[in-house]
Parts: sequence; structure tokens; C-alpha cells
Amino acid sequence: VAVVCALHSHDHMWKKLLRGAAGGLAGTLAHSAVMLGAREAGQGGKLPPKAITDEMLASLGVDPDENTRIALAVATHVGFGLATGALFGLAAPRMSRVTSMLAGAGYGLAVWFASYEGWVPVLGALPRAHRDRRDRQALMIGAHVAFGVALGAVAARPPEHGSDDATYISSRDVEVPITAS
Repeated sequence: VAVVCALHSHDHMWKKLLRGAAGGLAGTLAHSAVMLGAREAGQGGKLPPKAITDEMLASLGVDPDENTRIALAVATHVGFGLATGALFGLAAPRMSRVTSMLAGAGYGLAVWFASYEGWVPVLGALPRAHRDRRDRQALMIGAHVAFGVALGAVAARPPEHGSDDATYISSRDVEVPITAS
């Protein structure tokens, strides 16, 4: 019995990680859409994934061509989104999709804060958020909220039926009357 319970628990953990990683991918796509839209509008300056990648390459003494730099920036950005999404999936309790989206937005803001007031300036890629360009940081806050909302939408694990959470409504619970006109 203990082995069966342990295997079930292990399986459950992997499902949460994978659901979170899928949410992280969706979130990274939403985040990237916000950044690329702003870049097309001439806002925000050099985008952080590229600035971070350029700084990491310089610190390693590597100087690849521009297409390789862009490919590495995209790959590291997607990888970071998958990893942070997986952590959200692992840590988030069961909740309605709307609640998960709100929790995701808060999580996205926490990722923004930890990154732009923490490890990104330590790496030397950008100044701390409160010393950086206001338009870039406004853009990054919006992009991280978009990341979190999409993450929460995909990673949501609705409460089990019969639980105390009355905020979750399944499509099976909703009847839509159809009348002939």
C-alpha cells in the first residue's frame, strides 16, 4: 500500500510540474507578444531577454553572430518561462481557473520583481528596475502580468467535485436553454 501511495504521489507531482510547464510556455508566448508589440511601437529599448543573453555571452568571452544571439535569447527566455511555470504548477493548490489566473498575475509580478530588482542587475545585463527606463519597466510589468494570467489559465487545477470551493463552475454544471426562433 505504501508503494502504491508513493507512486501515486510521484505521478501527481509530475502532472503538476507538466501542467505548470505548459502554462509557462503559454505565459512566455503572451509575455513575448507584449514585448514584441511594444518593440514594434518603438517602446522599451533593448528587450531584456536579448540584453541578458548578450551579457552572459560577453561574460563567457563568446561572440557568436547576431542570428545565434537571437536564437539563444529565445531559447533561454522559453526555458526560463517553462521553469518558472513548472514551479508555479508544483506550488499552486487546486483553485478555480479565475483564481488561478489572478494568482498567476501575482506570481508574474513576483518573477518580475525578483528578476529586475535581483538577479538581472547582479548579472550586469540591466540596471535595477527602479533605476531603469520607466517605459521598459512599465512594459516588463505588463508582460509579466500577461505571463502570469496565461500561466494561471493553463496550469489551473480545478477543485475536485464535492470540495468546499464553490467558485469553480464546470461546463457540465451549466445548462443553456435553446429556444427555436
